[in-house]
Amino acid sequence: MDLEFLFPAVDGSRLMTQICIRNAKDEEVINTTINHNCNVRELYKRNNGRIALLRAATGPPSDEPTPGKTIEEVANKLKEYKFGTDVYMIVWSSSFCDWTILYKSLKQIRGEGLMPPRTNVLRVNKALKTALREFKLYYSLSDIYRLLLPDDRELPLLAHTAGPDVLMTQKITNIYFQFTRQLLPLASVWHYLEKGPGDLLLDKADGLVW
Repeated sequence: MDLEFLFPAVDGSRLMTQICIRNAKDEEVINTTINHNCNVRELYKRNNGRIALLRAATGPPSDEPTPGKTIEEVANKLKEYKFGTDVYMIVWSSSFCDWTILYKSLKQIRGEGLMPPRTNVLRVNKALKTALREFKLYYSLSDIYRLLLPDDRELPLLAHTAGPDVLMTQKITNIYFQFTRQLLPLASVWHYLEKGPGDLLLDKADGLVW
């Protein structure tokens, strides 16, 4: 999963502008900008920085409605997918910011029950830092992607857009899983899940999302 968001918004919150989720079967669950039930110009007034990211999501200031799905429509899509506590989520962020922002957004419409617990979130950025702790690397998503997949020069150019960021995270995670399954104890894969793997198998794709 990847979110793009405004931080900070004028009111101090982190305002979600894009969301993309793919599952482990390489199917897209959702990929949309977020409609905030206002026009684009009003959304710009709520922004307190990151103009380039906002422009990428909505275009320049205008009186057009903000494009994409409302948070209610996002919640309905997650319900269709049977999103919930049994889902294991993979994110790039080194903190839990993507999980937190989506949780708080859904909570506003009483949809927080759709979220998996935070203990089900694998922060692959942190996992890579553990696996590669002997190397001094800059762990930005696009830089690690270029390091591991140097022949793909196009996708990193689209960084900081939810869809491409999820694809990069997915490909990096696949490489990580391939190597850790062969070279490291299984516990190393789940080092930053905050709990052990339990009954989850790496080949069990139904409940795993990026």
